[in-house]
Amino acid sequence: MLIGLLLACGGDDTGSTTVEVADYVLSLRPVVPDNQSPFDDVDRLDMVLSDGTSDPVRISLDPPASGESAAAEKLPALAGTRITVEGYALGQLVAWGRSNAITATTGEVDVPIYVATPETLGRLGPLEEGAAWSSGAVLGDGRFAVFGGFGSRSGGLGEAVGSTAIYDLGAPNDDLVIDSDAFTVPSYTDANGETQAARGGASLTLLAAGDEKGLYLYAGGGDTDPVRDGTTITPDVRYFDASTLEFSEPLSSRDALSAARSMHSAVGNLDGAVIVWGGWGVTSSRNQISNLTAGEIYDPADKQFSNVSGPDDAGGVGASLADLGDSGTMVCGGIHVDDYDGDDVAEWRLTESCFRVTLRGDDAGEVFVGLPKIAGQALVALPDGDVLSFGGVVSAETIEFDETAPGTAAVYRYYHGSQTWTQVGTMSMPRAWATAVLVDDNTVVVAGGSDAWGPGASAPQALSCVEVYDTLANSAELVEDCDDDSDNGGLPNRAEHPLALFDDELGILFAGGQDGDNGAEDGAALYLVPPD
Repeated sequence: MLIGLLLACGGDDTGSTTVEVADYVLSLRPVVPDNQSPFDDVDRLDMVLSDGTSDPVRISLDPPASGESAAAEKLPALAGTRITVEGYALGQLVAWGRSNAITATTGEVDVPIYVATPETLGRLGPLEEGAAWSSGAVLGDGRFAVFGGFGSRSGGLGEAVGSTAIYDLGAPNDDLVIDSDAFTVPSYTDANGETQAARGGASLTLLAAGDEKGLYLYAGGGDTDPVRDGTTITPDVRYFDASTLEFSEPLSSRDALSAARSMHSAVGNLDGAVIVWGGWGVTSSRNQISNLTAGEIYDPADKQFSNVSGPDDAGGVGASLADLGDSGTMVCGGIHVDDYDGDDVAEWRLTESCFRVTLRGDDAGEVFVGLPKIAGQALVALPDGDVLSFGGVVSAETIEFDETAPGTAAVYRYYHGSQTWTQVGTMSMPRAWATAVLVDDNTVVVAGGSDAWGPGASAPQALSCVEVYDTLANSAELVEDCDDDSDNGGLPNRAEHPLALFDDELGILFAGGQDGDNGAEDGAALYLVPPD
């Protein structure tokens, strides 16, 4: 292993591990993120070979010195074998990477392998264009698809971006850059009769049951940030096949969304149903946007949507959803926008409304109390049936158009037994419009967000900070030293609502997001989570 070459280049280049055996030569080429040197201080280096059918073969290599290589002889033939690299320092795992399945019995085999420091964020190559409110899917074998979203324009978000990308960390290239324009997102015809070739603000939700099980439901969105121009918002719905990177033809108007909507919330359940809620819509004249305070449910049996409404004070934009299993879907918080005339807002206010929608699409059932008036919080459903709420903006007052509401660091827990919310902890800092991902039964990773929010204000400070929340101890720990003034706290950019894609065999890919001035970011990073 020419580890000396890898370290001498500060992680921008790769080295190679050459293992000579009777019939083949295997060269492992570690590819590391440019903000890490995971082999520093390694005092033990293991290579593990596993074909998934027999016991793994573990080979301990001498800790490599600069300019030297580490070699092992008499390796078994590779038959669908995954190769894992594990580096330890004082007994702690400090470097980890795993290859795709490799088959080899003769010849020379070159295997690039992504290696990084566990439970940290390794920076990847940027997106081709900055993108906020984009879509993405986990493709398996270390591959992630990212597409669409709104790009930057003077004064905020603008038109949607048409680029698509594949991050392949199962077979990474040396610079960890993306495979740009890897597939094509379908165009649609808006209500003005114009063809739009790009889309942001759409939802992409995995279907867990029904004839389309394993496909994604791609719904709504538009060609332009709806606050800037609502005329391109669409009710268009299609299926996305992640195995082929292809989209279906649009569902018929009878089966698609009944209301065009963008920047809405969506969640699926194990029955294959999908609920979409809130977001921006348009008035009948299509020259004004409207805040949607109701939702629709996709039924996998008849493959169409039906309308569902909530209480009179239900939220719209900024409402958050959580799957409650057999009990239905939770809808909490959000914003009311009254008397919007395109130039100003007479009244923006938050809601404390939190309620259940059944799987059958009935109107709202139980109301869950205990949350303050809130919007833009991140909800995470726990395996035991409880739900956690992270951050959000809070205010008991009407928010003027050019003012802001403060973010909160509060963490609330919904106890399904009592059907009430109780504050159980705090994060390291206030966050609104953050992204939260459950990585195991007791651990949540929270990324990005901003310290405040306002309908027309650019004053809120977006965050790059990432933290890990322990649901048992109700404690938070920052992944890196970071405060609300930090530009380097995990994410490559300060970003509200970064896209998060979780591969439970690798980790969380964070990509893009909205900056504090309502523009779009292009950074990407992987939070590495090696299996136990």
